[in-house]
Amino acid sequence: MFVSPRRTCFTFVLFIVSFIFFPHPFLWAQTGGLSGQVKDSSGAPVAGAAVGLTSRSGQTKLQTVTGADGSYSFPAVTEGEYLVNVAAANFRAAVQNVSFKETATCNFELSISGVSEEIVVTATGTPLTTVEHARALTVLDRQEIDQRNESSLADTLRTVPGLRVNQRGGPGAFTTLRFRGLRTADTSILIDGLRIRDASGFRGDFNSSVSDFFVNNVDRIEVLRGSAGPLYGTAATGGVINVVSQTGAGGVHGNASFEGGTLAQFRERFTVAGGLKEKLSYSLGFSRTDVNQGVDGHDVFRNTAVTTRLAYNFTPDISISGNFSSSDTPRLDTNSSPIPLGPTGNPFGYESGKGPVTTFLSDLDDPDARRTSSFLAGWAAFKQRVNSIWSYSVSYQGTSAKRNFRNGPRQNPVLDGLGLFDFPFETSRFDGLDNVIETRHAFQLGRNNLLTAGLEHERESFTQEFASAAFGIVGAPTTDRQNSTAFFLNDQASFLDRRLQFGVGFRAQYFNVDNPQSVPELKGLKTPSAYTGDGSVSYYFARSQTKIRAHVGNSFRAPSLSERFSSIVTQNGPLRIGNPQIRPERALSVDGGIDQTLAGGKVRLSGTYFYTRLQEVIVSTAFLKEVNARGGLARGAEFEAVASPCRGLDFRLGYTYTRSDFIPTAATLRSDTTIAPANVSRRQQGIPDHQVSVGVNYAVSRWNFNFDFTGISNYDEVVFSPNTFTPVLFTFTGYKKADIGASYTLPLSDRMSLRFYTKVDNVFHQRYFEDGFRTPRAVGLGGVKLQF
Repeated sequence: MFVSPRRTCFTFVLFIVSFIFFPHPFLWAQTGGLSGQVKDSSGAPVAGAAVGLTSRSGQTKLQTVTGADGSYSFPAVTEGEYLVNVAAANFRAAVQNVSFKETATCNFELSISGVSEEIVVTATGTPLTTVEHARALTVLDRQEIDQRNESSLADTLRTVPGLRVNQRGGPGAFTTLRFRGLRTADTSILIDGLRIRDASGFRGDFNSSVSDFFVNNVDRIEVLRGSAGPLYGTAATGGVINVVSQTGAGGVHGNASFEGGTLAQFRERFTVAGGLKEKLSYSLGFSRTDVNQGVDGHDVFRNTAVTTRLAYNFTPDISISGNFSSSDTPRLDTNSSPIPLGPTGNPFGYESGKGPVTTFLSDLDDPDARRTSSFLAGWAAFKQRVNSIWSYSVSYQGTSAKRNFRNGPRQNPVLDGLGLFDFPFETSRFDGLDNVIETRHAFQLGRNNLLTAGLEHERESFTQEFASAAFGIVGAPTTDRQNSTAFFLNDQASFLDRRLQFGVGFRAQYFNVDNPQSVPELKGLKTPSAYTGDGSVSYYFARSQTKIRAHVGNSFRAPSLSERFSSIVTQNGPLRIGNPQIRPERALSVDGGIDQTLAGGKVRLSGTYFYTRLQEVIVSTAFLKEVNARGGLARGAEFEAVASPCRGLDFRLGYTYTRSDFIPTAATLRSDTTIAPANVSRRQQGIPDHQVSVGVNYAVSRWNFNFDFTGISNYDEVVFSPNTFTPVLFTFTGYKKADIGASYTLPLSDRMSLRFYTKVDNVFHQRYFEDGFRTPRAVGLGGVKLQF
């Protein structure tokens, strides 16, 4: 669906190159068996527990389930270093290191309380335990997401420290994710460790599609805070969000649910997963969301999302796997933007200096404004672990994103009363296509050193079309393209029985923007490249269960197709405002912190100091030209506490202090009629100084209760006048938002149950705005889920 024959040929070439430079037979390595038993703290066997076996290179991933006696086995596995993880309902997840040549035994005793230990891959691209990683990391597992009854990616991430989730309105409204006081373009989103991007986005990131991202087939979400440019490339300055799909194991299992509530919303969800011994694993998730009223009673939202993952192991060390994720929004009613206002009788006098700004008019219903959007993201990978030293993978990933805006001449009567004119832009279409082909090789250089090298080729295209009969502009689609090739290295070394961890990474990325269709004069011109590197270190004091960690690195953001080639359509033809030769953005990040486990593993505390300087960014001038300019500075501290002090009780607390500043290129009028001057540092827009989150879940017998709280302090944001597009800088009041939920599970058989649940978001019915857009007050929801 994503790749032309020419691109498919490139995939084949990369695959052949891996064999030419690394010739090998399939049976170099010795094989052995791994087995064990899973019990609870009383010594009773735990049946039906999911057991995963992952090689340290990440190329071998096997799944099985325990039998009635709690036993499991992987009969034929290549010798080497592995991580074994176990997860079972009502128990804490556990993980162990294992190294063997012929046979090995790995037994587990699961606890009903305490903080889970899990395998994470985001920090280095290779599997590490939560104790081993040297970065600030939060993991949200499937059980927590289900207990909170979250459906969208944005709502799931609201309680993560260091991450600002901003949703401008109700369900489906434009949503941004910002790490540590940085911008939306500094957030990278992955599916199963592979980057997804919207090539049609103004900054080339995925934020324009975040509101359409639903978590209907997710095993866990790994949230890495801090730069990760060498491994994940562009837009990984602030942090990385890795959505890990559910992998099947054992017999067929899943759930089906139906729910409804206020805003006239209804949602249907279905998930199924399973596997065939250690050979085949599969999972499928589906969700349908309908919102018929929205915030103002007219904001209709429709969305259908599907995610599927399939993996087949030809042998324990040779596999092929793939994932397909899609989201389709055939209708979203959009409102007018907020408007700054002056006093009665002179509402726009401030534009000429003849009156103060007294207030703002929040977004109003626009009766004929619509948005349709969709994205398709898929990947396929062939992996082989050749022997205990070398393993490799060849993968393809593609993302197609489409957005279409329509707005007719009708507008809200309030705007008519103000004498405003609704620009009838009948059609505005943006289509982006991003294809990435990658080969990655991992070398186990001794028991405690893993070197990863990779080669990546990316091709982007951006098609845009604009038409307006009122202005006599006839739409003529244009398509722009760019290519890039990257080479990256990552080395992860451990010493002192894995208590001391070192990581270093490097990436070089080269761009080719030959675009003869729109800018023929570019042919043969050299385009600025990007180079990044970083390093991390951590040490774990086993006796006190204390870990200290530090990280330093630089990162980049590649110029988007919009920034290179965008143009304004006028009656006299297109006016190009992009800059094809613009340099990539550059940033430097430093962070360090302490993780402490207490009370026998029942409490984990984490504190981190962070500092990021945007050394060079891309901005739009007053004449709408794209240029390089000085960036900003973000620094602060974040704290997180996760506790499970007794059976059934889980607690999560997060706090973030952020001081984020940037240097504007133009002066801006403040709402108090003073002027914020150009080229003088001021607070970053949209970022509060303080953010706090609390999550509590309590399960007793068949009941489950949860409480989530998010609060932010005041923040600055710009609101534009619809007359002259004059920006006005407002200080918006922060908010305190609390959600509560409860559920009851009724067993139907040994394998089936019914779960009845209800939830109220914004239970205190608070009225607050995000950037001048209204948000829903109290929203109630109830439903039933069949689990099998």
